[in-house]
Amino acid sequence: MDESFYRTLRTMLPSSDAIQRKRWAKDVVENKTNLKALMTKLLMEDKRVASRFLWLLSDIGEVCPVLLKKHIVHLFMLSKDIRDLDFKASFAKYWHLYGIPSEIEGEAIDLLFEWLMSSEVKVNTKARVVYALFKLTKSYPELKNELKSCLEIQRNQNSHNFHKVATKIMDQL
Repeated sequence: MDESFYRTLRTMLPSSDAIQRKRWAKDVVENKTNLKALMTKLLMEDKRVASRFLWLLSDIGEVCPVLLKKHIVHLFMLSKDIRDLDFKASFAKYWHLYGIPSEIEGEAIDLLFEWLMSSEVKVNTKARVVYALFKLTKSYPELKNELKSCLEIQRNQNSHNFHKVATKIMDQL
């Protein structure tokens, strides 16, 4: 891994904006940066660096979905040892957009349902969760009834927009 690039990110991520992160994402892909090593180091930094790095990972996923998908299992394993960073929104987004690797699929499905039913999870994260779970019902039709039951409970307990998402998905189940 390029130590200079790592130091730049460690220093500049906390005050970075979306434009800068998109440039870095392109650099990671074009320079074939060792994303696994970068993940391992930057997620162990302080919360501001690590949380902005999660945003950068989303940008990397937009530039090269295959690269992010390749490292989602590693990211998931790292997340288990990091207590002061909330990964829910990131994983809901990654799993919705890029799918869930088979190695962690069972655990991920359990987490997605847990997050959907939690009163502590933000509503926009819940919407991503719904889409990720709906995508899974294509491969696992037996999840449809559980998802529908959860949506019936949750759709009136969240925002108007979530209600619309839940109703739309329920109509498709």
